[in-house]
Amino acid sequence: MTKEVSLEVDLGPLHLKNPIMPASGTFDVRCTLLNEKELNRLGAILPKSIAFQEREGNPGPRICETDCGLLNAVGVPSKGVEYFIKEELPLLKKANNTIIVSLMGNSIPDFCNLAGYLNENKEISALEINLSCPNLNNGILFGVNQDKLYELIFNIKKNTSKPIIAKLSP
Repeated sequence: MTKEVSLEVDLGPLHLKNPIMPASGTFDVRCTLLNEKELNRLGAILPKSIAFQEREGNPGPRICETDCGLLNAVGVPSKGVEYFIKEELPLLKKANNTIIVSLMGNSIPDFCNLAGYLNENKEISALEINLSCPNLNNGILFGVNQDKLYELIFNIKKNTSKPIIAKLSP
């Protein structure tokens, strides 16, 4: 007789059925290859990072091959939070899974406004703060400056009751 192994995990106050979730930006919410049943097998769904306002991202070329791999400078394009709530969140809700939303901004107020705006949305279980791209605060990268990172997370937490996950660069 085979005994099933539980993959359930607690991530702070979040209880996930397993620890498997995509990194933000690795699949399109509207991708026809992904259906609700497949998305429900994940521990959580983490769509592409969103900004408060629409932004185009960087002009092409956005990717460069090197001898050691690939470099990218996508610039985190986003259709904005209103588009996300109206068009993408309803699609994610169909999967009946934990939804973690990835936030991007260029300043502390950018992140705080976005976190505060999403705070009352019950479909969103947690917020990921995308610090893996160049977020500039007066020329200082949040993800590599401990004091600025603390200030950012501290201020975001004042604007939301949702759990916060910091996505740092390697």
